[in-house]
Amino acid sequence: MRVKFTLLLSLVATQISFGQLLDLEMRHEDNQTYTYPELIDAYKKLDEASDNAALIVLGESDYGLPIHALVVTSETTTPENIDSLRQSKWVIAVNNGIHPGESCGVDASLHWLNAMLADPSIDEKTMLVVIPMYNIGGAMNRRPYTRANQNGPINQGFRGNARNYDLNRDLIKADTRNTYALYELFKRFDPEIFVDTHSTNGADYPYEMTLITSPWQKYPAPMRDLVFEAEAFMFNEMEERDVLMSPYVNVFGRTPNAGFAMFEEGAMYTTGYAALCGAVAFVTEAHMLKPYEVRVRATTAFLEGVLDLGREKGSQIRAAKLQYRNASLDSYTIRWEIDSSQHSLLDFQSFKADVVSSAVTTGERLKYSEEVEEVELPYYNRLIEVETVRVPQYYYIPFGQHDIVDRFIAAGVEMDTVTFTRPSRVPEYVVSFNIEAYHLADRPYEGHVMLRDLQVVEDEILIGTYSKLMCYRISTQQRMGRYVVECLEPMASSSFVKWNMFATYFQQKEHYSSYVFEDTAEELLQRYPDLKARFEAMKEGSDEFAQNPSAQLYWIYQQSEWFEPEYMRLPYFKSVN
Repeated sequence: MRVKFTLLLSLVATQISFGQLLDLEMRHEDNQTYTYPELIDAYKKLDEASDNAALIVLGESDYGLPIHALVVTSETTTPENIDSLRQSKWVIAVNNGIHPGESCGVDASLHWLNAMLADPSIDEKTMLVVIPMYNIGGAMNRRPYTRANQNGPINQGFRGNARNYDLNRDLIKADTRNTYALYELFKRFDPEIFVDTHSTNGADYPYEMTLITSPWQKYPAPMRDLVFEAEAFMFNEMEERDVLMSPYVNVFGRTPNAGFAMFEEGAMYTTGYAALCGAVAFVTEAHMLKPYEVRVRATTAFLEGVLDLGREKGSQIRAAKLQYRNASLDSYTIRWEIDSSQHSLLDFQSFKADVVSSAVTTGERLKYSEEVEEVELPYYNRLIEVETVRVPQYYYIPFGQHDIVDRFIAAGVEMDTVTFTRPSRVPEYVVSFNIEAYHLADRPYEGHVMLRDLQVVEDEILIGTYSKLMCYRISTQQRMGRYVVECLEPMASSSFVKWNMFATYFQQKEHYSSYVFEDTAEELLQRYPDLKARFEAMKEGSDEFAQNPSAQLYWIYQQSEWFEPEYMRLPYFKSVN
């Protein structure tokens, strides 16, 4: 398969012009971006000036200020009628400023909406939901030097939010209020298309824009062809607008010429979460070495193209979502990797580069020239399934696990309650997840010391260690079923377990005094011949164990009813069937 992207030498900044509903400054033309207060003031004025727009609040940010969204349709749009309008429309959602230093989408969306509302031509079946600034704390932490390699704007926001989280890693663990606001967008509007605007570097090349598309293979079968077609559609749209775009150039510290792989993505990213919810999801990555004005205009061109995509495929995407949601979710792939055995051939425009002696350090450096060459390179854009699980009918979360339940409520997961009683007339079994081994990461990542090399064993157990166990029961056969599996299957790439959200269960709470338990251990060995036989085999099979009385006593304790079943067992279960 050959993928071709051609070089367009004229700057996109000369190709697009804006009409205006309001007389808003084109800050990007002077290598500037709007401050957060100026930006929200402009959006409030758009709301006031147009009957087709309504500015709403999705939720609160960690900074303490509200996260807004402007909703635009072809009809009179008010906060009161938005939900009824949504029923007959497909939704295009755009998120800006998750990394406020990458602000090209912030300026592009403002002027795109200003032009659109000046002469409303939005399709009657389309609803736009645009977040002006998602990471408000990072936007308020504004200074000239947050983006060391970036060519403007002069002042930039900061990547971390008000609590120094990277919000584009938070969509599963949901440590921030910001994420709850984005959950509200997906819960309320259920978009067909989602765009998150960014800027990127990693290598130098002529392309003004690069694109990440959530991998089509990760979508349910009814959507895969549509996702593949939508990506091709957007490349055609950008070519028609004379904007140079490539797949995201996923290389660092070298040139792209030897080839590169797609960005595999995951559920912790905004677009990975969007894909779980059934949206065709894109990340625009404008190249940050291009002038800021060019990056803003390239992002605007992409947003214009997305409108065309909605008109062309919005109804098909909506129908495909309904089709897979009405089907049974029987199996689900929780781990993927790049398929290194397959690739497409990509005709790629590259800057020639050499490795030369550094004028700063004692080593060598990569240095690009301005000479353009066309190279044919391998592009690894296929995934293979690493691990697929059978999806249970239910997961059960005992009362008291507030961290899980709060996140699920915010995300719109449907739950009911059930009480297990022991003893009961009919024994009820569930599957427990037992942690056999793990390692802690060397350093914290986004507020967590993550678990590595996880080993999990599933056991069928009789549920309820007390007279009653009250649980939330979560069906997997619901709109958010795929999200639930991603969160609760331990081996999923961004599962709650891997984020180390259950560390209290990795610590033993009860123990014994040796001088007392010696007598208990002796009684146990006398009472249970099988236990004694296994104990003797342990001593015969390991000199280290045979010479360690403390380990021997602890082993007997672990086999006894005195040993706490909660230790190293995750605090939720799944159904046997």
